[in-house]
Amino acid sequence: MKRDLDLIREICLKIEESNNEGVTAQQFPEHDKWHVNYQMELLYEEGYVKGTPFASDGEPCEFVIYQLTASGHKYLDTIRQRKTKSKTPLETIESNTGRRYAIIIGVSEYDPREGISSLPYTINDATRLRNILCDKCGFTKDRTKLHITSDGIDPPTRSNILASIQYISETAGPDDLILLFFAGHGSEILDNPYLLTADTRMNVVAKTALDVYEINSTLRNSEARCVIRIFDACRAPFSKGRGLDGRMTDALQESLFTTGTGWANISSCSSGQYSYETGEFEQGVFSYYLCEGLSGKAADDQGLVTLENLVSYIKTNLSNWSDKNSQQQTPHFQVDLAGVTELSRLTAPTSHFPDIEDNPFNVTNKCTTCEDEILEMMDTCSQTIEWEFNVQEMNLLIAAAESPAGEIHVTPAQYGINVLIGNCDFANPKTARVANQYEVILENFVNSGALKYTKETPELTIYSVTRMGFESAEFFSSSFEKDKRQ
Repeated sequence: MKRDLDLIREICLKIEESNNEGVTAQQFPEHDKWHVNYQMELLYEEGYVKGTPFASDGEPCEFVIYQLTASGHKYLDTIRQRKTKSKTPLETIESNTGRRYAIIIGVSEYDPREGISSLPYTINDATRLRNILCDKCGFTKDRTKLHITSDGIDPPTRSNILASIQYISETAGPDDLILLFFAGHGSEILDNPYLLTADTRMNVVAKTALDVYEINSTLRNSEARCVIRIFDACRAPFSKGRGLDGRMTDALQESLFTTGTGWANISSCSSGQYSYETGEFEQGVFSYYLCEGLSGKAADDQGLVTLENLVSYIKTNLSNWSDKNSQQQTPHFQVDLAGVTELSRLTAPTSHFPDIEDNPFNVTNKCTTCEDEILEMMDTCSQTIEWEFNVQEMNLLIAAAESPAGEIHVTPAQYGINVLIGNCDFANPKTARVANQYEVILENFVNSGALKYTKETPELTIYSVTRMGFESAEFFSSSFEKDKRQ
C-alpha cells in the first residue's frame, strides 16, 4: 500500500477532535478499512499517535487510536492546511485560492474550398499544452475544454468554441483562473479581427469565424479573478489565391490585447509579423517554447515558473530561433495582474536555507516545516524499487550532499554503470539487475527534485544535489541518528 497524505491528515484531525474516545477505521466508511489501518500503522510506528493494535489470525493489524503525541501535534500543524504534491518531475501548483479552467483550441485543417492553408502542428500545440497544464500546473481534464481538428467529439468549430468560452466564463467564480489558448489562423478581414475556425467560410466570415471582440465581451463578464489569453495565431503561410496576408495587423493586435483588471494577454508575434511552425519541433515555434517553459525550463532559482518568467523565457528563446533562421517573430505581452502568478514549480520552496553556493554541503538550519514533502519524496523514490534498497538510496544522497562538489558521477561499466562520489566508487554493481536499480534510484531522485542533471554524455553523466536534496539528506541523516539512539 502507499502512503496517503490526504487520509493521514483526515485521521489526525479526527483524532484531535475525539477527546481520547478512540478512532478506528470504521469511522472512515468512504475508505477501504485496510487502507485506513495502514495509514494508522504508519502514524503509530512514527510515534505520532498513541493507540492499540489488534491482530487477528491471518489478518493485518487493526488500530484504535486515542490521541496524538507531541510529535503528532507538530506534524498535524505542518500538514493541516497543506495539499498533497503530485508525484511528477514538476510539482502541481493549484491556484492560490480557486480552481483553474482552460479552453484550448488547435485548428489544423480548414475547408479546402476556402483556399486557407492547413497547419499540421497545431494539434500538437494544443494537446501537449493540455497535458502539461493538467500534469504540472493545477488544471484538471474535467475543467479543460480541448478543441482540435482530429477530435470528432468537440472539433474546433465556431459554435463549439463559443459554447465552451460561454460555459467556463459563467462557471468560474471570483477566486478562479481562466486560460484561453488558440493555435491557428487569425486575420483582419473587412476591417474586423477574426480567429478562423475549422468551419470558417470566407464569404460569410462574420457568421463562421470567431470575432475577437465577441470573445473579449464574454470573458469580461466572467467573475474569474484572473484571465490569461495566449494566441499563437497569424500562422504562415495563410491563404493562396485570395490576396489576403496573414500577418499580425495593428487592429488584430489591439483586439487581442484588450485590457482588464486581472487579465494577461500573450501573442506569438507582433504587428507586421508571421507566427511560424517548424518540423524541427513538430509544433509552432512559440507554442514549443511555451510548453518547454511550463515544463520547468522557465523556472527561477526557487524552482517557480511564474507568468513573468515564462514570458521572459519565450522571448529569449524565440529571439534566438529567429536570428538562427533569419526570421522575424517577436512575442507580445501585456498584463494587469496584481502580484506574482505561479504556474508551476520544480520543488517546494526552500527559502529557509542559504543558497547552495554559500553552503555547499554543511546545511545546519534544518527546516522542519518541509518534513512532509521530504517524506513524500522518500515515498516516491521507493515505490519502483525493492524495499532493501531504501537505506541504500538514502545513503547515496547523504554521501553526495557531504562530498566537496555535491555531485554524483556515473560512468559506463561492465554491468551497466559505475557510481562515483568524490574520489571514491560509491557503487560498482556486479550484476545488470543491481545496476538498473541504481539507475532507477538516480532517476527518481531527479524526478523528486533532489538531484538535477548538469552534464549528460555517453561517457559521463553528472548529477548535482539541489537545495531540496541537501535538505532531504540532512533529514535522512538525522533520522538515522535517531534510530541509532533508540
